[in-house]
Amino acid sequence: MKSFIRLSAMLLVVTGLCSDIFAQQAPAPSPDSIVARVNNEPITRQQLGDECLLHFGRDVAEKMMNKYLIQTECHKRNIVITQDEVRAEIERLAKSFNLPVTQWLNLLKDERGINEQQYSEDIIWPSLALKAIAKDQIVVNEQEIAMAYDRLCGPSVEARIIVLDTPEKAAEIHKIVAADPSRFTAMAKQHSIDTNTASRGGMAPAPLRMHTGFPEFDKAVFSLKPGQVSNVLNVGNQYLIVYCERINPSIKDKNPLTDDLKKRIVEEIKVQKLSKVSTDIFQQLQQKAKVTIVLGNPQLERQYPTAAILIDGKQIGRKQVAEKAIERHGAKVLDGLIQFVLVEQAAKKAGITVTDKDVDDQIATIAADALPLKNGAADVERWYATVAREYGLSREQYRKQIRSQVALTKMVEPDVRIENDDIQKGYEANYGPRVRVRAIILNDMRSAQRVWAEARKNPTEKNFGDLCEQYCVDPNIRAIRGEVPPIQKHGGIPELESEAFKLSPGELSDIVTVGQTFIIMYCLGQTQPDNIPLDDVKDMIIKDVRQKKIDVLMAELVEQIKDNGTWENLLSGDVHTPRSAVVPAENAPQPTPDK
Repeated sequence: MKSFIRLSAMLLVVTGLCSDIFAQQAPAPSPDSIVARVNNEPITRQQLGDECLLHFGRDVAEKMMNKYLIQTECHKRNIVITQDEVRAEIERLAKSFNLPVTQWLNLLKDERGINEQQYSEDIIWPSLALKAIAKDQIVVNEQEIAMAYDRLCGPSVEARIIVLDTPEKAAEIHKIVAADPSRFTAMAKQHSIDTNTASRGGMAPAPLRMHTGFPEFDKAVFSLKPGQVSNVLNVGNQYLIVYCERINPSIKDKNPLTDDLKKRIVEEIKVQKLSKVSTDIFQQLQQKAKVTIVLGNPQLERQYPTAAILIDGKQIGRKQVAEKAIERHGAKVLDGLIQFVLVEQAAKKAGITVTDKDVDDQIATIAADALPLKNGAADVERWYATVAREYGLSREQYRKQIRSQVALTKMVEPDVRIENDDIQKGYEANYGPRVRVRAIILNDMRSAQRVWAEARKNPTEKNFGDLCEQYCVDPNIRAIRGEVPPIQKHGGIPELESEAFKLSPGELSDIVTVGQTFIIMYCLGQTQPDNIPLDDVKDMIIKDVRQKKIDVLMAELVEQIKDNGTWENLLSGDVHTPRSAVVPAENAPQPTPDK
């Protein structure tokens, strides 16, 4: 499964049209054709295409370009991938997961939103084409097979790791943990620059295996015994310290290198090599072709208003990209567009107007809260860059979202009331005592009752941590033996908070049901409240409480607007009418009998 996921993720870089994108296309649907109606207001295909281009245009255009480059290279090499080969590959993949083809295709559609045509044309065909192009470069030797077998079935080490960026800091921390290995977890949390492992007390997410590509690292790790700390290990430009938790022995005796296993290992290595080789192939193909990406470049868009990408002087048109984007993402984007129109209609009905200055002011407020000020003012440009990098939103997309948010805020602001009780709860939540606990999370009551009984037999922190490592269903909490952030009052999970604040140090909680999970806590005591007078932080608390209430009211308003609206998504077939418009059967007018 992992190899398929890696291959599929890589191939999403090359998806696009299966036929020649510069060939004569069938007439596209009219831009004026209606794709949705919202309270009798139409949304046209042109509007949807523009929205899809805004969100997915550049990505779709690049995939179409890469697909064209592959097709061109196949044509030069007289490589032909037939439909029979595509079908055979789908059957092979389905069989590798012990699924019938129909069930496999349904799984892809349900979990990844990929229909059979997209899967065949956009994933399987490029996969086979790339393999054919790169076949001379993908050769697996016996040494690679042996190393892969070692990684799969050889011994492994469950370890904690501290990652540091300077040799001086590494030497300082190593001196501490080498003298007292029991401090390794705390040192990892406090000093490791790798947040993924630091947040887990340094625990590596998976056991360390052989042949990482760094022989000195492998040698050092696999020479450790449980409880031992390694020397400082230089890996790339980082400095690692490893603590051995336990050693998992080799399972080669239970899994000998049969022909079938060897075949699977070879296929796995080929997939890994294909990922690297395909990148090289793309670079070579793009270097040979003259490629200009127009979409998303304002200057080029003005120069080539109908083009999305130019390849050797030929155009991939904006309309083609828009249609492909609609095909891939249209139904989902249309759902968002329908909600946007519903909010706009509700704001207009309420007499609410949103100006560009309103949007600018809101973005400046958000930027000032999120980033350090620049020359005493909000660093808005840096915030736009942060939004683009972390959320993939262009300036235009982000401003459109904020416009809706401002409209909703204006509609709910008159209903916001902040009472003294709200201020007191906010003060207690932020500055009051908190309960330090270890926690075990389970998925069913029977398991929770069994674990609770085991914890009651020996109600110590160590035993509770051992039980967490064995039974907790949350891997992050399991890895750090149940350590969770201290529980505050009024944090949003009242049933958990109520139980936690009843506990005394060393006391076991009842089983607390939260949603679909069952939680057991072991109390370590309460933190001391911050000695900060309420008056010193009252304004900040009011601001925080006010925003939280606005957020809740906005969410409720959006649901209310959707419930009261009438709309039809013609792409997905979804139709919605207000609940009040549906007359219960028992209240419906009855036909009058003929006299």
